[in-house]
Amino acid sequence: MPFDGGKSGISRYIERTLDLLSQEAEVDLIMMRKDHDLIIHRLSGSYNWLQIGRANYWSKPLLNIIFHCFIIPIYCLFSRSDYVFFPAGNRRFPIWISKKSVTMVHDFSHLHIPGKYDFMRHLYVTKVLPFFLKRASLIFTPSQSTKNDLVNLCGIDDSLVRVNLLGYSLPNLKIAKDPCEDFSILYVSRVEHPGKNHLGLIKAYEKLCEIKKTNIPLVLVGGDWSGSEEVHSYHQSSKYRDQVHFMGHLSEEKLEYEYGRASLFIYPSFYEGFGLPLLEAMSRGIPVISSDRGSLLEVGGAAALFADPEKPQEMAEKMKEMLDSSDLRQKYIQMGYENLKRFSWQAHTQNFPS
Repeated sequence: MPFDGGKSGISRYIERTLDLLSQEAEVDLIMMRKDHDLIIHRLSGSYNWLQIGRANYWSKPLLNIIFHCFIIPIYCLFSRSDYVFFPAGNRRFPIWISKKSVTMVHDFSHLHIPGKYDFMRHLYVTKVLPFFLKRASLIFTPSQSTKNDLVNLCGIDDSLVRVNLLGYSLPNLKIAKDPCEDFSILYVSRVEHPGKNHLGLIKAYEKLCEIKKTNIPLVLVGGDWSGSEEVHSYHQSSKYRDQVHFMGHLSEEKLEYEYGRASLFIYPSFYEGFGLPLLEAMSRGIPVISSDRGSLLEVGGAAALFADPEKPQEMAEKMKEMLDSSDLRQKYIQMGYENLKRFSWQAHTQNFPS
């Protein structure tokens, strides 16, 4: 259900796991028509798309919760399935279910970012959802950081939770770099305030322009989400607004073009359950600067230069350090390639029940 129009890390997760699982097992897929139309051409496995999931009105939040709490459990009473997989347990999970249940909890970032959700959604994800998750047979998390949140902050039994690292996807097409093309500093994330910290990054970029006197553009790729209007308002008042480019959500080809012209990738998010864009940047040979919060220290390892996301001056200094030294950039590019060896979608799906 939480496919996000194909525009989020969770949607990429659903696409990759469904593709691989449907090559190895018989899969009955419950997915809304509007989402299935987006994903069907990118899957190589075979699966049964169930009629129960074709009505788009189940996407409304309250109805979607009802669907997970009552419709899916009733369906499962009569299903021949061995287990049921919920790809985003941090958003939806049923109150009870008759089958073995596996879920991936990507993050509980709302526990770390005040004001991320309105009152009712915050109440649901902090009080109701953890109560439901305690009934799961197995909970995957993409990082030790997220597992710690579930065990220490949500009271879920440690034996139920297993860290299962995600993978990364190489592009289906390669865009050749134009040596005459202007290079950029790139950030790929939805524009969500305050969680994704676009404001902090723009402030850091302003300081970079002052200490380095650079005209290298800051490119922000990702669609507008909650709180984006505050980011855009600040951007319009910035002295360097003409050098900061909001690209919105891009097609695969256009996104690869932006990766191809990036001389530096920065990920200043206040909290992530994993951080897929770090791996995607590393796989494309781009040196990475990352926030030092949440799981990002785990994912980046020795292959990223870390900075405090609450200190724009520190982020600016790290960007200057990387931009000023081609040797340093090459060092982090090579360490990025080594770091990628820890991550694989195939290894991730092999941890599912057989």
